[in-house]
Amino acid sequence: MLVVLVLSVISAMSLVQLRGAPARRGVQLLEQLRQKKISAYWPMGLQQRWYLGQIRGQAVACVGHFIIGTDEGFFGLELLMDPAGEIATGSWQIDPSASKGTYTGRVRTPRGTIIQQVTIELDNRMVRVTARHLNRQAVAPVPENYVPEGMLDLLAGLACSDGENALVQIIYDNQALTPRGAVVFQPISFKPVDARSVQLGSSPGARVYHFDADGKLVKMTSADDGLEYNLANINEIVDQLPQAEKLLQLPEVVGFIILARQLLQTQDIPFETPDDHQPDQPDQPDKLLPSDRLEVFLPKLEGFADQFVVVGGGDRFQLEMQIPPVVVSPRGHCA
Repeated sequence: MLVVLVLSVISAMSLVQLRGAPARRGVQLLEQLRQKKISAYWPMGLQQRWYLGQIRGQAVACVGHFIIGTDEGFFGLELLMDPAGEIATGSWQIDPSASKGTYTGRVRTPRGTIIQQVTIELDNRMVRVTARHLNRQAVAPVPENYVPEGMLDLLAGLACSDGENALVQIIYDNQALTPRGAVVFQPISFKPVDARSVQLGSSPGARVYHFDADGKLVKMTSADDGLEYNLANINEIVDQLPQAEKLLQLPEVVGFIILARQLLQTQDIPFETPDDHQPDQPDQPDKLLPSDRLEVFLPKLEGFADQFVVVGGGDRFQLEMQIPPVVVSPRGHCA
């Protein structure tokens, strides 16, 4: 889980809290998701959402969410450029019942050097975590209220529905393993503010997620840091935050475009979808990247194409990505 996408203060919790009513509610939300399947909440095809982060009206950060829905499962890519210019990415895929999946998170410096890479593989009740930048790996059984990678926003939206507090557990990329190599599950609370908003975390200024009537995340606010993310178009974001153009050139984005085309063409789902950011222009198609950005971006696709291979078929696709290795010193720190 990209810690920068939550930005909440997590306090220490006792075993009583972890086993109390909110924890049981967290388990119920996950059971509801698995019984109804992800497709009950997310559509088939391609979704893209961009959020511009501002402090007192000044653009300082941005977030991008891409999701591909197919009969065989869901594939996602999360991007974030924080106020310091660091770039975090999270690529994931998960089966329809949110029981099996894989996730890879990376953090890059403003110059593009990968300084952190974590892979999380979920197989029903077991999880394998690999911190490549630390040369560590561990396997552990997951708690009943563990939220699979890519599902936090969806679970947060479900928690708004009945007004009950819920407690779940997640794995943060930068705290995934202890120094001795044990998997770390972090508790995080859902505290509904109203029927369409929920606070993630227990501190008074923790981040609040705001959803629309259809359950789409439209805003993220926090009193702790004053940072507010609002749904926006990528063109607006690049106009106000020119360095965000770097996100469109990441290998993960190129690979996701290739994967999206492969999956959607295989399942006869159009690659183009209506632009849900511009309700007054419902007939204008919105590709994975807006057309005026594609003109600049697509030539890069050909140059990167040999780094990506979509393998498999039927009920399993996998994107093999050749990315420069994380440089690790003998002491386990990035060189």
